[in-house]
Amino acid sequence: MFFVFLLFNWGLSFSAKVSLDAHVHYQTAGILNPMTADARFVTHDDTKEYYLKILSQPYLDRFFLLSEAYMASNLKDANNKNSEVYNLTQGETRAIPVCGLTTKYVFYKPALSHCLNLGFSGFKMHLSYEETFLENDTLNKIYDALTQVPKDKTVFLLNHYYYSTKDPIRNKKQTMNLLALSQEFPNVQFIIAHAALGNPQMLEDIANYYLQNPSILRNIYLETSSFISSFHRTDSDFINYYGYSLSYYRELFQKFGIERVLYGSDSFINNPIGSKEIDFILNSNFSFYEQDRILEKNGQDFLQLLSL
Repeated sequence: MFFVFLLFNWGLSFSAKVSLDAHVHYQTAGILNPMTADARFVTHDDTKEYYLKILSQPYLDRFFLLSEAYMASNLKDANNKNSEVYNLTQGETRAIPVCGLTTKYVFYKPALSHCLNLGFSGFKMHLSYEETFLENDTLNKIYDALTQVPKDKTVFLLNHYYYSTKDPIRNKKQTMNLLALSQEFPNVQFIIAHAALGNPQMLEDIANYYLQNPSILRNIYLETSSFISSFHRTDSDFINYYGYSLSYYRELFQKFGIERVLYGSDSFINNPIGSKEIDFILNSNFSFYEQDRILEKNGQDFLQLLSL
């Protein structure tokens, strides 16, 4: 049984064992820390302290440590950021480095080659940061990049997708492009960051497509981060903020496939590891089976799939 009682250093307690946190940021020194009152910059001491704090959490087995190289504006900066995360995690099996990539500049291919040569098995893109849909030139670049991955190597691509409430047609086209990519690259496991919050139609469309095509490969996952904050803890808060109820999202997870829902906290220096996120899953009317899948079994299965 996955329930154990743990007490955290900062006074929060809940019962859970987490096999994988699929969304933990590594903030490179110099990146603005927006949550601090004085808007100070992150220092090397900050990042070291934060990383050690993650490793000290007894409830967490493994975690993806995300490079922020998707914000880089040149190849040297991207390679340095990715190398920093990779080197930091060597010798520590609990931390799994994730390469940051961007399609915004022409260096996306050599940046990916650098990560593949180092030995990365996971990649993070942030199309929302780039303010671009998965279409046209962006789609071509991602397709082009994925062709560099050896077909016998299983990897994952975590992507924070862009969407527009004013353009449902392009939102829909983006989802269909993702589905097409997933079939073209069966060795790539595609993870939708933040469970596509704000754009649940993406999950609806994928779930419906899978139902209509039961024989196709199902290699699209979602991770749960960003469900929790001080302003959307209840159904009414969800409706006010997202336009959809929390109950709707629970049902959507079930329709999408609870076995492809990974736990993610979106943790970073000023939000040390997701006590609220875990507590939310344990107290959101998910069944014991669903809690076990999200917090423990799905992560174990995913890591086994990647041979990590």
